[in-house]
Amino acid sequence: MKPRIKEVIVVEGRYDRNALAQVVDATVVTLGGFAVFNDKEKVAFLRRLAAERGLIVLTDSDGAGFVIRNYLKGALPKEQVKQAYIPDIHGKEKRKRAPGKEGKLGVEGMKPEVILEALRRAGATFLDETAEPAAEKTPITKADLMEWGLAGGAGSSQRRQLFRPFFPMPAPPFSIVYHTRPAKKSRTVAPAGHFCAVMGEKTAFGGAVSHILYCDIPSMML
Repeated sequence: MKPRIKEVIVVEGRYDRNALAQVVDATVVTLGGFAVFNDKEKVAFLRRLAAERGLIVLTDSDGAGFVIRNYLKGALPKEQVKQAYIPDIHGKEKRKRAPGKEGKLGVEGMKPEVILEALRRAGATFLDETAEPAAEKTPITKADLMEWGLAGGAGSSQRRQLFRPFFPMPAPPFSIVYHTRPAKKSRTVAPAGHFCAVMGEKTAFGGAVSHILYCDIPSMML
C-alpha cells in the first residue's frame, strides 16, 4: 500500500504527477511550468491549500526548476511550505528522444525510493506513521529515594557506589524526574544535557520495568 501524505505536493507538469501517483497517496497539483508566473488564480489556489494542509514543492533539479521554486518561495507563506529536492542525476527519461538541456533527470525520471527520500527529508507528514507517545513523567520525591535505598538510610551510600562504574551518579538530593517504561524497551536516551541511570529489580538491559532517572550531568545512552 502506498504511503499517505498529508501535505499537497506541487510539481511542474503532468508527467511528474504521474510519477508521484505511483509512489504515494497524496494530492498533487501541477504548475504547468513557467505558466504559473502569469496564473494568479493558480497562485491563489496554492495559498489556500498551503493554509489548509501545507505544501511540499518538488521541482526538477535543473535551472528551470529552481527558477520556478524561487518564484513560489516569494509567492507563498514560507511557514506553510516545505521544500523537497531531488538529486542531480544525469540521464534521459524513457519517453524522451534526447536528454534535457542540462542532461539531468527530472522528477518523472526518479526512482520511487529517491522520491520518497526527498519527501522525508523535506519533512512530509506520513499519515500512516504515528510517533511513539511520550513517556509519562512524575517528579521524584525524597520519599522515593529513601524507599529505593538511595538516601537517608543505612547502606544508601554503598548502593549509590554500585552505579559509579557505569554512571557518574551525583550525591543526593537529586534534581531529577523519572518514568516507568514497558519491558519491551531495550534502551533509552536521556534528554540533551542530562544523564540517565536505571533502577529497579533488573537493569535496562534485563527487560524488566525500571525506573529511569534523569540527572543534571552529561548525556549518556544505555
